[in-house]
Amino acid sequence: MAYANFHYITASDTEIFQYANTDADNFNINAIIGFGTGDRTMKYLNACYKLDPANNVNAVLLGREVNKIEGDMNESFYIGYGENYNYYARNEDKSTVKQHLDSLRDFALNLYQDKNTFSHSLA
Repeated sequence: MAYANFHYITASDTEIFQYANTDADNFNINAIIGFGTGDRTMKYLNACYKLDPANNVNAVLLGREVNKIEGDMNESFYIGYGENYNYYARNEDKSTVKQHLDSLRDFALNLYQDKNTFSHSLA
């Protein structure tokens, strides 16, 4: 419920972060915004990683960014029956998606190689 309510507020990031008193507060706010945004951005994932590299939430945020790339790389499609359908399309330039993919791949490799993260317990 708190997650849903967080996304209904109309405050800016600056207004929200002014209430963060600890690194854990900053981490949680960055994670919530990172989960909720549909934009391709490394901002919130990088912030969470810098605040707490061993936190398992980093892997979930990484997965969220991968999911965005998958959605952006899929072709347009129709959904519905007969004459009642909705058209979903992503006609933007795929090169920006590729740039985000490259950034995400570099981050994932760094995450795997960083001995301060949880990734070594997974290997």
